[in-house]
Amino acid sequence: MPWDAFVEHARRELGDGIQLARHPALDHVLTAQGLRRSRAAALTEANRLAADAAAGRTGGVKEVIVGRKCAEAVLKGAEAYVPGVLACSTFIERGDPVVVLAAIEDPATGKWPTTRGSTMPPFRGGVSEDSPPRDGDAAPGLTGLEPWVAEARRTLCVGVGVAEQGRVEMFRSGSGVAVRLTHRLFDMRSLSGVLSGLMVAQSLPSIAAAAALGARPGETVLDMCAAPGGKTTALAEAMGNMGVLYALDRSHGKVEGVRALCAELGITMVRALRMDARRALRRPGETPPGESKRKNKQRKKNKNGRGEEEDAAERDEYADGFPPEHFDRILVDAPCSAIGLRPRLLQPADAAELLRAAEYQRHFLEQAVQLLRPGGVMVFSTCTINPLENEGNVRWVLDRHACLRLDDVPLCASLGGPGVTHGPRTTEDGQAVVPGERVRLLTDAEAMKVRRFTPNVEEAGRVEEGGVRRAVPGFFIARFVKERGGG
Repeated sequence: MPWDAFVEHARRELGDGIQLARHPALDHVLTAQGLRRSRAAALTEANRLAADAAAGRTGGVKEVIVGRKCAEAVLKGAEAYVPGVLACSTFIERGDPVVVLAAIEDPATGKWPTTRGSTMPPFRGGVSEDSPPRDGDAAPGLTGLEPWVAEARRTLCVGVGVAEQGRVEMFRSGSGVAVRLTHRLFDMRSLSGVLSGLMVAQSLPSIAAAAALGARPGETVLDMCAAPGGKTTALAEAMGNMGVLYALDRSHGKVEGVRALCAELGITMVRALRMDARRALRRPGETPPGESKRKNKQRKKNKNGRGEEEDAAERDEYADGFPPEHFDRILVDAPCSAIGLRPRLLQPADAAELLRAAEYQRHFLEQAVQLLRPGGVMVFSTCTINPLENEGNVRWVLDRHACLRLDDVPLCASLGGPGVTHGPRTTEDGQAVVPGERVRLLTDAEAMKVRRFTPNVEEAGRVEEGGVRRAVPGFFIARFVKERGGG
């Protein structure tokens, strides 16, 4: 579809209130600017429901409590889906107006304050638009309640909507939309199913990470941690659907999701494999991990007459791993602490977890260096702002592999900023952070080569050329070149 026709089609699909613009630096990217604050409207609607209840016009405000991750998705424009529902008022029926509140798990234990299927006590109070009351302050409808109920009602309203399922169905069906939002704290519309087969909705830094790899038609490329497939499809587009692009994930369900997305977009060059990327290297003569298990599985299929139904991925010549120096380019979008994601209603990661995340990423980087051909390009990216995982691992891989050269990320200056030069000092065994001490991670010149996206007020309010706002999650991108003759 020609670009102008696509933009016009997108405008019709997305409707009013969404500003569309071609990104000034990434000409294959259409930005959809739809984020505007609507907190007052959402709280006004919640209080209208409360006023009706107080006047006896209804039986009370009907509430649906969702888990934190579901609430965060709602804040980004999603509907409230059944798997995210923890509790709700009694007698909710399809079509009822409901207030959607969030429950936050205990940071220490990860446990929810209530069991799934709990019933919310009746509520006839209002939702405050001001700061939450101090401990001990009284508020209408908040006295004599379990602490988690009072906290949700006092501070964690994420929107108002219409129930798509009754209470009984919500806790029996296990799937589908529970509440379709009509008023949100942030006026973002859901993009699920919009322009299906024509585009993939992604954050700007994620698109930038795929662009930084510079994949070209005809190359052999690896996406080490591919699910859910947004960067994979961006790479396939850059390659013109020509060449070979392997997409790995160790979850069968996620691999199927990548395949489905590629099929939806008409991409045929991607080979999605279920594989632990930390063990993707297979040297000549090595027995692949799990080889005996795979053979036993296939024998059972053959015995049952289902040998011809063997999964296509299992028939791939590299289903058990890749030989050294096999790829022209590798994207290492590594698992991370994800503390750059926005919005976040809770950040449970402590220093020990941040250290473990940094250590975990090194397994992927080590494999990638060995799988990369001399002259090849590797991009390392994360969705965290933790220096130990970002600049710290850039330092680690450069010190460990003399064959690698840190390269400039080929993005315009308006996309992200420089990295940091210093970070927390760790103990010699790398298992703890030394309080109050910092260590140099990158030189000034090296810090200018990487790209760090920081979600702060200044950056979110800055306007790029073309009127595109830089409201971004936290993200990090580094690009390496493997020198010829290096090992």
